[in-house]
Amino acid sequence: MQKPPKMTCAAFLLLLILTNGGSCKVCSYQDVLNYLNLTADSSMFRLTRPVLDHTHITVVKLDIIVYAILAVVEKTQTFVPFIWASKQWKNELISWDPAQFCGITQISIPKDLLWKPDLYINEMIEKDDSPQNPYMMVTFDGTVFAGDNIRVVSTCKMDVHKFPFDTQECSISIGSAIHCIKEIRILPSSNSSRVTQFSQQIMKTQGEWEFLRLSVNNSILSYDNKSWGLLIYT
Repeated sequence: MQKPPKMTCAAFLLLLILTNGGSCKVCSYQDVLNYLNLTADSSMFRLTRPVLDHTHITVVKLDIIVYAILAVVEKTQTFVPFIWASKQWKNELISWDPAQFCGITQISIPKDLLWKPDLYINEMIEKDDSPQNPYMMVTFDGTVFAGDNIRVVSTCKMDVHKFPFDTQECSISIGSAIHCIKEIRILPSSNSSRVTQFSQQIMKTQGEWEFLRLSVNNSILSYDNKSWGLLIYT
């Protein structure tokens, strides 16, 4: 009976490296992007609403926080707040297993790589020129987070009979430009008391005005046998 050949020291070390290689795995965010085929040249993720079935509704969760009241002009019935708008939605075309990518659960990507909900402010009368955040965050289950600073120049119907001791209410109503309520539904991430508290904590300037409260409510706009969802901040 012949004895098996002795394993050399070099071969033994090589075996250790091969068997334990998984513990030394190195992953990058680019590995996740390559797996998703998410590149600047790929248009599949940004052309249409990202659902696997066209009957699925894209739920957009929105938060508005008031940073500052820049102007309230009674003469022109104009209200100018500076706000932070954060939103999240689900992209059903994107997912990965964090266990296959060293535990990576989220990545930041340029905003122009993915579809975004076409939200607009009804009362806005001037184009916003504030510097925009160029990135958004995507998690392994396809949840997308995006946020922007917005200088809103909006119309506001005011009652000036009690000036200068008046209290005014101005609203910002946010909805989708083309997607009806069967396609996009907008919901508040926080209730009225929370957005009021957040705004009071971070507010930088109020000018001659005292900020009292911020309320949020849902509404529906109907036109030509179609309905659109609105989120109204007052």
